[in-house]
Amino acid sequence: DGLTITAPAGKRPEKSLHLVHISDPGESEISVYAKTIVVAKDNAELTLVESYLSKPGAAELCTAVTEVYLSSGAKIDHLRIVEGNDTSNHLGTLAVRQDRDSSYVSRSVVMGGKLVRVGIDAHMVGPGAECKLEGVYHAVGAEHVAHHTTITHEDSHGTSSEEYRGLIDDRAHAVFDGIIIVDNGTKGTSAHQQNHNLLLSDNATVNTKPHLEIDSDDLSASHGATIGSLSPEQLFFLRARGIEEEQARTILTFSFVRSILDRIGSPEIRQRLLRRIISRLPYAGDASELV
Repeated sequence: DGLTITAPAGKRPEKSLHLVHISDPGESEISVYAKTIVVAKDNAELTLVESYLSKPGAAELCTAVTEVYLSSGAKIDHLRIVEGNDTSNHLGTLAVRQDRDSSYVSRSVVMGGKLVRVGIDAHMVGPGAECKLEGVYHAVGAEHVAHHTTITHEDSHGTSSEEYRGLIDDRAHAVFDGIIIVDNGTKGTSAHQQNHNLLLSDNATVNTKPHLEIDSDDLSASHGATIGSLSPEQLFFLRARGIEEEQARTILTFSFVRSILDRIGSPEIRQRLLRRIISRLPYAGDASELV
């Protein structure tokens, strides 16, 4: 069984739709299987939020599948949040199919989970479609967070972009594996991809591989990745202006991911996530004024 959501043609709801999945294993290991299908009819608009929350307890596995279908001219803004703990495992799959002139925006926010894997497979089957994938992840302890994304341009004049930013601390491990495919015969394609990572400890690990597969010569495309630590020069700049070292580190770390979180439409959810990520920073202290 599962949940099916249909956005009627030409309709634009004033409020967003928020689905909250809460796993509570207690003292017994559990597996949870969530299935959601979203259908946006011609020129429909929808703002969708999915939250996957895990309570402490025994080991838990959540396998969540969301399928999104956008008809001609449809627009969907989709926020997906995973907040787990050191006994929770999350395997998420997001499949997207876009028709002519549709627009799909996905934002993934991962904060917590022993193992979190988010797989996104988007197919732009109609001309003029637009697909934007964005994400923020913060891994601590021995957590493992992985994003595997695929965007396929199957028709002409499509636009796609990806931007993922990660904070990795302690012995945590993060993976970004993103691919954009531009099929033969397509024209006027724009495809850009980037992944940026900030290491907060000497033992943190990142594997990143943004790449393109291009079978067309009529396009604009780019891809790139960075992995680094806090800049001593930036820290010195803030310290020289009377800011304590821990506060300076918090400001620089927080600003690294805030640009994406600020794009979340709901003020309530945006504020909660900003406060949540500050509370997880190793040197946060009293940084509430940053929010």
